[in-house]
Amino acid sequence: MYSAPLSTKNFTLLGIILFTVFLAFYRITASEIQLSDESRVAVNALEMYHNGNFITTYFNGSPDTLNTKPPFPVWCTVVSMKIFGVNEFAIRLPNALAFILLSFFTFLYIRKITGDEISAFFCSLVILTFPSLASLQVFRTGDYDSMLVLWVTLYCFSYFEYLKTNNIKYVNYFFTFFILACFTGGVAAFFALPGLALYFLLFNRRFEIFKVERFLYLTYLTIFLIIGYYFLRESQNPGYVNLVITKELGGRYFKSLESYKQFWDTSWQVVVNLQIPFWIFLLLFLIKDKVVKHTIYFSLIVAFFIALGISPSKAKLDWYIVQTFPFIAICIGLFIGFIYKHVNQYLSDNVNENILLKPSVINTAFILLIIFPIYKVVKVINEREVVTNGKYIPVKEALADLKNYKTGSKKSYAIFSDSSTSLAFYMTKFNHENNCDIHFDRENYNDTILLIKGTNWGIREIYRTDLLFESANMQVLARSGLRFNFPLTDKDLIFIKHLNEIKNSQDLIKLELDKIIYNNNSIMTQIILDAGYLMEMNNEGSKEEIAILINKYTEEYKKGNLFFASPNVQDLSKSGKYFNFPLNEKDFTFLGHFDKIKNSEALLKVETEKIKYNNNPMMVQILIDAGYLMEINGQGSKDEINQLVNKYTEEYKMGNIL
Repeated sequence: MYSAPLSTKNFTLLGIILFTVFLAFYRITASEIQLSDESRVAVNALEMYHNGNFITTYFNGSPDTLNTKPPFPVWCTVVSMKIFGVNEFAIRLPNALAFILLSFFTFLYIRKITGDEISAFFCSLVILTFPSLASLQVFRTGDYDSMLVLWVTLYCFSYFEYLKTNNIKYVNYFFTFFILACFTGGVAAFFALPGLALYFLLFNRRFEIFKVERFLYLTYLTIFLIIGYYFLRESQNPGYVNLVITKELGGRYFKSLESYKQFWDTSWQVVVNLQIPFWIFLLLFLIKDKVVKHTIYFSLIVAFFIALGISPSKAKLDWYIVQTFPFIAICIGLFIGFIYKHVNQYLSDNVNENILLKPSVINTAFILLIIFPIYKVVKVINEREVVTNGKYIPVKEALADLKNYKTGSKKSYAIFSDSSTSLAFYMTKFNHENNCDIHFDRENYNDTILLIKGTNWGIREIYRTDLLFESANMQVLARSGLRFNFPLTDKDLIFIKHLNEIKNSQDLIKLELDKIIYNNNSIMTQIILDAGYLMEMNNEGSKEEIAILINKYTEEYKKGNLFFASPNVQDLSKSGKYFNFPLNEKDFTFLGHFDKIKNSEALLKVETEKIKYNNNPMMVQILIDAGYLMEINGQGSKDEINQLVNKYTEEYKMGNIL
């Protein structure tokens, strides 16, 4: 007789609750809100919290034109903020609760339809241990995707249960969860519907179940509520519906279909994206239980069509596929439960003497197998909290430091950053709490600049500045004017940003060094050309605009105005490929002084004054003063120093010094 000590209601249900709550809240506030999507939703919620407009989401004081989804997750976050305050816990709590509900309802539903505690336990456990679901990008953030996973899973299984039982209450559940999915993910809520239709055509075909009065009534009500929201928001924010069509349909989906010519190529890529273990399909041959078999059919069909709906889009991101994970987890969990039950049954009936094959020993082994994936998820959480979005930006620490800066009447600051959305939540929160105006504004030259560690957009490339305040995490700089003799347009700023991307990357600089051998360009000329190439690849300007920018900044380079924030010449020269001559101790001493001047705000300010009187290009003046520093430190004779100054002046003229 089959004996399964694990299969008690108290153990399985309590175990799932403990595991789920632990993973949902384990170090949930350890990392700052830095992911762009999470920060954007957090700002939407914070602005709704203050302005009381629950229809239109706002970002930086204006209707949000990037995030066009309906705001159900934002409403939940606002409620959480009202209860727990404006902090990371309040922002992430709704999705942590969604994680708990997904695991809990999966357990209850699989147990209900199969009558099998063990299979239900493993289905829920597999959901918990999908690293992508428990990672920082999904259920441990304030983003939209996590709540969407919950509603899509619940409306799909409400539909499945209605087909099985004809119980009208599941029609109510289906439309409730479908409406919530639409108010959470917009168009993404519809991706599972083709899978539901195909399953019906393959395994049911009783069309009369859709003709009941309740089904038709709720269909009309759903259409009215969804369309009604979009037109209500359109009345507040004219152009919103057009944005939805452009961003969620035309921009993200239909236009991208042009690159997917072969249906079967697309379908195969979907299977690869799902990462379905192919041994799952053995279930369809081994399992005789009709309910379990149809649950697997249903789950695989729905998962496939969700992935198929996402795969053709060029705008998809890796975590969009998480909608499929609960359905894949159910298949895996049913397989594990099937294996566990049959192994335990066989051992209970046939093994009496070998202690290693006792059911209790097998149960202990399964418990260890449970602990291992939980450990892996905890490890993923610990690793991902260290660095978010590719780098750690100490936003909270920097703004805390700003409170120590004696501003007097000064309340307005401009931030320069290449990841503005990631900073937006803390910036908006600081503004509300301190009656301040920190903003992303590169046009008002009278603003004081707030430069946070890790976000140097190339500020010294654009402006002359004076240091007002400095801490370990930030600098406050006074802008004293443009470095160039022309105003900077948006196109200029984009071009300069790409210049800095190349100049501040050792890897990209190495590529540039290889290119100049073949193109016979100076390195700075090559960097300018490639900055234009990056603009072209990103569709950030017409060919004519980019050509004008390349010519303009080539002229600035010739004047010696393009050199700031580049990698140290000393570091580059150690590769042995930078200059066409060997470097001795005097060369490295000279280059050390050169870098010291070039990377110091205070010394550069002195250089700026000198070139007014000496009529030298900035770079030539720096080279002369690098020699002067060698001389006053007794690090070379006058002849040696003059030779070094002349040699590196020639290298500068050839474009080999940035």
